[in-house]
Amino acid sequence: MIGHYAPWLSKWFPMSVALILIGGFCVACGSQSGATTTGNQQTTPIRIGISLSLSGDFSDDGQAFQQGYQLWADYVNAHGGLLGRRVTLDIVSDASSPDQVQANYRKLMTVDKVDLLFGPYSTLLTKPASLVANQYGYALIEGAGGGPSVFDRGLHNVFDVSLPVANNLMSFAQYVLSLPPSIRPTTAAYATEDDPFTQPQVDLAKLILEQGGVKTVSYQVYPAQTTDYTPIADKVVVSGAQLAVFGTQLPDISAFIGHFKQLHYNPRVVVATAGPDQGVPFSRRLAGLHLLKVFSFPTAGIPRPRFPAMPRWSKPTSPNMAGLPTRSVQMSRRLTRWGR
Repeated sequence: MIGHYAPWLSKWFPMSVALILIGGFCVACGSQSGATTTGNQQTTPIRIGISLSLSGDFSDDGQAFQQGYQLWADYVNAHGGLLGRRVTLDIVSDASSPDQVQANYRKLMTVDKVDLLFGPYSTLLTKPASLVANQYGYALIEGAGGGPSVFDRGLHNVFDVSLPVANNLMSFAQYVLSLPPSIRPTTAAYATEDDPFTQPQVDLAKLILEQGGVKTVSYQVYPAQTTDYTPIADKVVVSGAQLAVFGTQLPDISAFIGHFKQLHYNPRVVVATAGPDQGVPFSRRLAGLHLLKVFSFPTAGIPRPRFPAMPRWSKPTSPNMAGLPTRSVQMSRRLTRWGR
C-alpha cells in the first residue's frame, strides 16, 4: 500500500513551479497537437508520450517506471492537472531495444501528435530517444538516463529529474574506507556491463577505493547482452575478494548472487548499481548468504536539497497503485520535484 511508503513521501514539495515549467513545455509543443481553439486547448487533456521497457532486459524497471509515471499522473490530476488540464499517458513498449525506442518516439510525435515526452528507462535507451526528440523539436523529460554520455552531445531538449549517475557509488566507496580496520575490506573485485549507466559508476568507485588502499584483485567488463554470467561470477569467486562491486541490472546481479550461494562465496560487502532496489525479486536470492551489507545506491554521493514538507499519503490515489515497488515511488517523487 502507498501508506507503506509514507516515509519516502513525507517530504513532498509544492507543485506550482513544476506545473508551470512542465506546462510551459506543453505550450511549446502544443502547436504540434492539432488543437485549434483556446476552448479546445482548455478542455483537451495534455497527452504525454512515453516509451517504456515492458519486456526484455529492462522490464522490471520499465514496469516500475510505468507505475511511477501513473502515480504522478494520478496525483497531478487530483490536484487540478497541468494549467487546469488533465494529463493522460500514452505508454508504448520498446522491448528494451534502442531501435524500437526511436521508432516509438517518432510515432508518438508524428502520428499520435502528443504534447510532451517523458523518457524511457536507462541511459542506453535515453540516448537514442533524446536524439529523435531533438530532431522533431520536442522536450524530453527523462525519468532515468543520467549517464554522462547523455549530456555530452550538445542537446538542449533533455531535462533530467534525477541526479547524474556517475557519482552514485562515491558515498559507498567513502563508507567502505571509513569502516574500522577490523572489518574494512582490503581486496575488491569489480564486474560491470559495458553500459553507459553502470560502467562510469563502477570505474569511479574503483579509483576511490584503490586510492584508499583497497587492492583490486579482479576487474571485468562484459557486454550488456550477456546471458551466461557463470564465467564472470567464477572469476569473482576465484579472486576471493572481500568486497564485490557490480555494475548490473536485476538479471545479472541475481545470477551472480545465485552462483555465489552455490559456491559458498561470502564477501563481506556487495554493492550493485541496480538490482537490490527491486526488493523482493532480489531479496529471494540472498537466502543463505551472510553478508556484512548489501547496497544499492540510486542517488548516493550528492547531498539532497531540503524542500518544504507536504502531507503524507495514507492511501493510494489510484486503486492500481497498491503495493508499489520502491522504484515506482522514487520515479513519482522525482517528477514532482522537477523544476525546483
